[in-house]
Amino acid sequence: MPARQQMLRLTTILALAMWCVLGPAVAEAQSTEKVRIAVMNCENNSTWSYWGDNLGKAAADELVTQLFRLGSFSIIERAQLDALLAEQDLGASGAVTPPTAARIGPLLGAQLILTGSITQFSIERTSGGFRSLGVSVSRAESVLDVRLVNTTTGEIMLAESGEGRKTFGGGFFKG
Repeated sequence: MPARQQMLRLTTILALAMWCVLGPAVAEAQSTEKVRIAVMNCENNSTWSYWGDNLGKAAADELVTQLFRLGSFSIIERAQLDALLAEQDLGASGAVTPPTAARIGPLLGAQLILTGSITQFSIERTSGGFRSLGVSVSRAESVLDVRLVNTTTGEIMLAESGEGRKTFGGGFFKG
């Protein structure tokens, strides 16, 4: 199964599990509002460091995208919080025309935080060839552990793990 489908599968499982765990309490607390979730950057706790810490940021971005596409949750931006506050400050400074300026106001608080880490990541490359023709195959593997934390109590409401594998490659001409 492609890595993107694996991530979508993990996100769907997370969404269903969240509703099973939180469903009754959330439904009682709010009849028309969606549950507000902030996705924090994931950590790269794997031994793979070729791309630095970008793996965790990429995983968090993918989780935000997939949760947003589900449409069941209100996703609260936290990765760009400094940029949001700077835009509000710029609007208040008078440097931006008043009708288009972002106003300083209260941001929405998150009810839940989704956090996690990449606990395993690897890419294995194999290549070979004969004369001027060559072939290269790469196999990638990753494991992502995530936690859903209640922002009021600090209680971990859900912990899940998902893994994905992808093989890709192709032929090439040498030289």
